[in-house]
Amino acid sequence: MVSKIIKIIYLLMALMILGSFVMAAVSTTTVSWVVPSNISHSVAYGSTCSSSLFYFVETDGTINGDENKIVPKTSVVGDANCQSDSIAGMTVTNNGSVTIDMNYMITDSLLSGVRFVTWYGSTGCGTFGLGGWEDVCTKTGADDLTVPTTIACVSIGDANVQIIADLTSGISQQLCFAADFENVAAGTNTNNLEADSITSAG
Repeated sequence: MVSKIIKIIYLLMALMILGSFVMAAVSTTTVSWVVPSNISHSVAYGSTCSSSLFYFVETDGTINGDENKIVPKTSVVGDANCQSDSIAGMTVTNNGSVTIDMNYMITDSLLSGVRFVTWYGSTGCGTFGLGGWEDVCTKTGADDLTVPTTIACVSIGDANVQIIADLTSGISQQLCFAADFENVAAGTNTNNLEADSITSAG
């Protein structure tokens, strides 16, 4: 009887010793829970243009308020273009942490007689800086499917239009602009162009 107990004890000890050699491998994964919290964008301008130096100047010599395909210039005398076949009038960059859409509008009633259009650049704005100018814009800016392209424009006026769709974080989009004048009043007149970045509709 005693010998049986001893055998059982030895068996249990052997099992304990054997069990000590059976070890589990452990790995750890850090799981992060993220709610994007930062919507922001920046705008860079072509040449020496800026947020306050973005002029569309009649330069055909007639001074009658009529001219088409006017690209942005650096001063009121129209001495240098901010936009060309190799330079975009603006470059918008998504500096936030979430994919965005960009809406644009003139906030204070577009000057009478001005038609203002925009399209996408790609290492510049196309031939003579007018690659996406159209006599009648074929894009409406109503949603993601109707934003401009490098060869098709959207007209900007007093109501919000979507100009950029699904711009991911850290990515930039070039924008090009042109104005057409029809019987525009003489003098220097100004409007405010507002750009609003919002979370992408997807």
